[in-house]
Amino acid sequence: MNKQRLLLTSALLAIALAACSAAPENPTLAKLLKDTAASMNAQLPKPYVDGLVQESVRVDDSKFIIDIRIPDVRIGAFDPKKLPAIHRQEQQDVIKHACNDKSELALLDAGATVVRHFIDQDRQAIFDVAAVKSDCSDPAAAP
Repeated sequence: MNKQRLLLTSALLAIALAACSAAPENPTLAKLLKDTAASMNAQLPKPYVDGLVQESVRVDDSKFIIDIRIPDVRIGAFDPKKLPAIHRQEQQDVIKHACNDKSELALLDAGATVVRHFIDQDRQAIFDVAAVKSDCSDPAAAP
């Protein structure tokens, strides 16, 4: 009987600890993400660079995802040898921009991740780059 009581007490304690340690939803971050996405989407689509188009913004959990479309290319047309260099450059760019843009920096400060999601003309994923708050301590993030 004592053994069963001990097992039951242990199980209840484990459940209680798990419930207490679960990360609560952050309503402040959720509102900031939603409001920033709505504000940016009201201005989209708009040109990005070199013929690319900043298509839309969406939120996925704590990720602020900016869809950037390459309107005249399909993923199969990309030279796979060039993609790593493009990816590296875009990774540097997203960090520099997110760490210096007022709206995106506010998202990073609140715990969000800013993601640039590159897609082809058929909306097929090419690659993603992302920035988090800790990236802003890198000297390369300076304006």
